[in-house]
Amino acid sequence: MRGNETNRKFPTMAGLNSVEAGILLATASTHLSDAGRLRLRSGLQNGANWADIVESALVHGTAGLLCHHLLQDAGDLLPPDLQSVASEFLASQQRRNASAIQQLFQILGALSNAGIAAMPFKGPVLAQAAYGGVHLRGFRDLDILIREQDIEPTMAVLASLGHRSRTSGLRKRRLLSFYRDTGQDICFAEELTPVEPHWTFAPRSFVAEFHTVDVFQRSSPLLLAERSIQTPSAEDAFILLGLHRSKERWKRLVWISDVSEFERSHPSLDWDIVLGRARSSGLLRMVLLGCALANRMLDSSIPDVVRQAIDADRTCQALVAQITESKFAPQHIETSFQIKRFNWMIHDQFSNRMRYIFRDRASVGLEIYHLVDLPDWLAWAYPLVRGFYSIAKRPFKSKA
Repeated sequence: MRGNETNRKFPTMAGLNSVEAGILLATASTHLSDAGRLRLRSGLQNGANWADIVESALVHGTAGLLCHHLLQDAGDLLPPDLQSVASEFLASQQRRNASAIQQLFQILGALSNAGIAAMPFKGPVLAQAAYGGVHLRGFRDLDILIREQDIEPTMAVLASLGHRSRTSGLRKRRLLSFYRDTGQDICFAEELTPVEPHWTFAPRSFVAEFHTVDVFQRSSPLLLAERSIQTPSAEDAFILLGLHRSKERWKRLVWISDVSEFERSHPSLDWDIVLGRARSSGLLRMVLLGCALANRMLDSSIPDVVRQAIDADRTCQALVAQITESKFAPQHIETSFQIKRFNWMIHDQFSNRMRYIFRDRASVGLEIYHLVDLPDWLAWAYPLVRGFYSIAKRPFKSKA
């Protein structure tokens, strides 16, 4: 769960040469092309720096795919130690994911017993829907969609299962303000996967008018670990990929792989519905950007109607170039200005851009609420506290 935007490290592939970067990109899909297979095998035969490739795959979330292709498409060339490491990584990821899925089922059961409608998305649901199984795609948390009126009972159920929120200690009025701004919480329990209940799909400041009520109504069943559960429809799930990855500025390669794999595994995706819903929700550029990045970096096919929309959006094309180039630039710290500029550009409607600017200035992170407990009549001053706090945190530069 993100707080206010601050300077952040941007993971890149700058440490890789062209051969190594080519291997990383080629193996970031479930289906390896003939050229990709040749590149992978050539890298094993000609001494590519596998320590750097593996490290980049771990950072970008594609290590499972890399290990899968090493074993399946180049197993005869693998040294025994690398073969053992790849096999163990996949087995370990499978065990972690299977354990997290059982945890998810326990939470869904407890919520259902309490009369709370809940629907998982992202995480294991995405792994199953896009990759055809949960062993190739890791995930860090369990995202569960609930209705806004069910926030309090949901948090009570999670607490009864041993999960604790970082918001503990906030007065109710502050807690409600925080929930209004973020649209989610995150709960932790020892040795368990973190759980993120959502009642909106993005912070209020990001301006994403994609309504949970509609997503609940359009839900469809998915078979996960031999159990049928309700999840967002294919069209809604694809739009949410664009929204959530744009919110994080497409920093990790696996987020681009998600788009490519979802397209491949859903050949009957109704693109008119996808584009229409995205446009009416102000999310069209986010969806187009994901499609364009998957096409540019992973050679994913896209339908003509999507390509035409991308060709007509110059800002989308500029963002594709910016993100693609940044993947191979030296690792750098994103400044707050760069993050805000991206968030401005990613919105295709001017009204949403303006709302983003005003809402961002008024939003307050959890750190500020824990730092200062203002009386209710001074709650309007929290954005000022945030501003002063941001200035105080900046490193002091003395003049020589």
